[in-house]
Amino acid sequence: MRRAQLIAAAAITAIASLGLIGEQIYLTLKARLAGVLMERALAATFEDGRSHRPWPGADFAPLARIELPRQEEELTILSGAGGGSLAFGVGHVTGTTAPGRVGRCALAGHRDGSFRVLAELALGDIVQLHTPKSTRRYRVTGRSVVDENESWVIDEMLGDGLSLITCWPFGRLLPGTKRYVVFCEPLSGVVPDGFEEAGLKLAKLGTGDKLAALTGRLSARDENPAQSGSCSRRQYESARTRSGRSGDSRGVHSARSRESGTQ
Repeated sequence: MRRAQLIAAAAITAIASLGLIGEQIYLTLKARLAGVLMERALAATFEDGRSHRPWPGADFAPLARIELPRQEEELTILSGAGGGSLAFGVGHVTGTTAPGRVGRCALAGHRDGSFRVLAELALGDIVQLHTPKSTRRYRVTGRSVVDENESWVIDEMLGDGLSLITCWPFGRLLPGTKRYVVFCEPLSGVVPDGFEEAGLKLAKLGTGDKLAALTGRLSARDENPAQSGSCSRRQYESARTRSGRSGDSRGVHSARSRESGTQ
């Protein structure tokens, strides 16, 4: 009787293990298929400049590609920063400037997924953004850890550039209220064709100069890389007051820029 029970238990364990292995294989194949379909949709967008959904029923479409040369990473940028898009790539935060255009473009991603690479970005690193109409090059100029309700990190007042956002700290599984933000400014002389004169003037100013003028720079702290080149909300709000603009109470996790639980 005892022997029969052991054999039955072993059989159940084996079947359960096979089920888990099968599920893992299924998820892996699904992810690879999704990647192929998104690449095809992005290639079609680069070909004709129109939006193409990767599969029927998808609530997002590939917009552009972000490239990190030193980290040897290329990531697809998808429309919106909801759960659907963030499950498959980097999401463009709705309400911010579209990728490739002059202005403040905010991109969000999961800290245990597409944007885990943000932990490796250092000051001075190059970031390239490819769209159907242009390729723009940026460099990393600052990094900050902020509360999820701090909207200044995606404010147009920061000027032309990128705000790359993920949850903080890295390596944690549970959702948190902190966000890790990498600021990037466009390299001088690299501006896409076809923009209005006002946009060109904005681009020539350089985000780094604006960020320094608005907020000041905190000294680098070797014990916490997230503080290097960072700035505080108090400094930013002070600059906004001096410039005659009131603060915005909405944050990077508000209706304007909700990341649907970015991890």
